[in-house]
Amino acid sequence: MWIAKISRSLLCFHTSVGPRYADLTLSERLSIAWMFRHFSELPLGVLTETQKRKVEELRARATDEPAIMIEGNVIGTLDCTLAKKPAQRVVFEKSKAERGTASEYEIK
Repeated sequence: MWIAKISRSLLCFHTSVGPRYADLTLSERLSIAWMFRHFSELPLGVLTETQKRKVEELRARATDEPAIMIEGNVIGTLDCTLAKKPAQRVVFEKSKAERGTASEYEIK
């Protein structure tokens, strides 16, 4: 399975303007294959800072149409569309009237 995955040479980026493809070197294939070892598609937000830097380098040289597009030639797909705004942290505080008696809270 690993040999088949490493022999693939493309990384796909889903962007708001459509898919883009980056051709990978052998060392890039190894690191990307490890990144996608359990998944075929990942959102950009789950990557570490080091992985994000590497992916941005690859994304800069990605093209709309790869030189060789063979089905099954894609190691994985990164979802680079605009992500939803992260949820805000909600802080709860007991209301003044219920501080000693009830367990209900008000949102600050």
